[in-house]
Amino acid sequence: MSKVIDHTINAQLWTEFELIKGLKWYTKGAVRAEFDSNKDWRPTVKLYNYHTGDFMTDLDVGGRGLNVYNSQTFYTNLYSYLAYKKSFSQKHNFNFQAGYSQESNHFEFLNGYRERYSSTELLELDAGSPAVQNASGSSNDWAIQSVFGRIGYNYDERYLLEVNMRYDGTSRLSPDNRWGAFPSVSAGFFIDRFRNKLVEFGAEEISGNQIFREGLPYGSFYLLEQIGIFQTAEEVSNSAKQFNDNTLPGDLKFKDQNNDGVINDDDRIVIGNPFPKFEYSFNLSASFKGFDIAAFVQGVKARDIYVNNWGTIPFVQGAPPTVDWRNRWTEENPSTTMPRMYWGWNDSGKSSRASSYYLQDASYLRVKNLSVGYSFPKSFISKINVSKLRVYFSGDNLFTFTDYPGLDPERAGNGNFVSYPQNKIYAFGLQVQL
Repeated sequence: MSKVIDHTINAQLWTEFELIKGLKWYTKGAVRAEFDSNKDWRPTVKLYNYHTGDFMTDLDVGGRGLNVYNSQTFYTNLYSYLAYKKSFSQKHNFNFQAGYSQESNHFEFLNGYRERYSSTELLELDAGSPAVQNASGSSNDWAIQSVFGRIGYNYDERYLLEVNMRYDGTSRLSPDNRWGAFPSVSAGFFIDRFRNKLVEFGAEEISGNQIFREGLPYGSFYLLEQIGIFQTAEEVSNSAKQFNDNTLPGDLKFKDQNNDGVINDDDRIVIGNPFPKFEYSFNLSASFKGFDIAAFVQGVKARDIYVNNWGTIPFVQGAPPTVDWRNRWTEENPSTTMPRMYWGWNDSGKSSRASSYYLQDASYLRVKNLSVGYSFPKSFISKINVSKLRVYFSGDNLFTFTDYPGLDPERAGNGNFVSYPQNKIYAFGLQVQL
């Protein structure tokens, strides 16, 4: 059992002034503070013989006892530059930039561990025995300073020339080698037209459960077509022989594509869509009396992915089956969606063969970003000498509409069913313009 608490604070303040026509001064400061804590509790789990009730051994849960980890990070950034642009005769365009930046970062952590807890009611380090314990901790700092400049010229937006110079210093190097100059020069021109020719793919190629052949989408799925689950021994005997299996009621049933009375690799077909048939996104925004709302929505339609292994196989490394196995096939519950239960990798391939059973529709519609804010009226902010004052809430990946059974249809890809999803992010902010 692990309890993770992460707190992150991000603050930014920036300003931009036009000193004279064509000359701007931009400055931005940022601060980020992170506070992370993790309590990882590994209890002693005893295993008993199912039939006799006798104790067998302790389950390996990757260790035992309580580990507590705390860390904090404090990062600052300052970035400031002058930028000047000037054009002559509508074709000669010059730009100049000079600036300064600095970054600093401090990180520290503490870690403690103890074993031999007499109770699980008080999960604190002091409640464990000091007979088996350890502690560690450290901190580090780094900083970077830079001055930089750039001179650019282009003629008629076609021919380009740019000269850059940086002078950087970092605390990560010894004082004798801490500073260095990094000049660069680049030139180029724009080309108006180009050609692109498609080269024929060549001979058909089959790799695992995918096929590569001219005229098909790249990496098309090449699978057995699963058409159901055997319900009775009579159905098994009246159906095509499935490889050399001892097929039983509750096993997956595949289609005999060539009608030769035998299910084998010759019955594989191209099935599913490795790429979406349709991708879409749109922005929505509205404002009323100081309130504003904006949303970015995107999604895909008719995209299939092939997912198996982790997350689909019961009892792998002692892990319990997922809850959908409650609807598995049994004689009392003749399911048409889940095969009968098996143990880990020991199914002789009957349930793990590459088939459309593991093909999932990963179509989705997701609210990628939602922002709601309120800008205070000028009658109020004029009293505190600011030009704009806005409070807002922003969230990423807040809502997802999908039939995909996994954790994240957007991040998921061919391979293991279990994959780490994108985080939901909630942010509250204050925007101030002087």
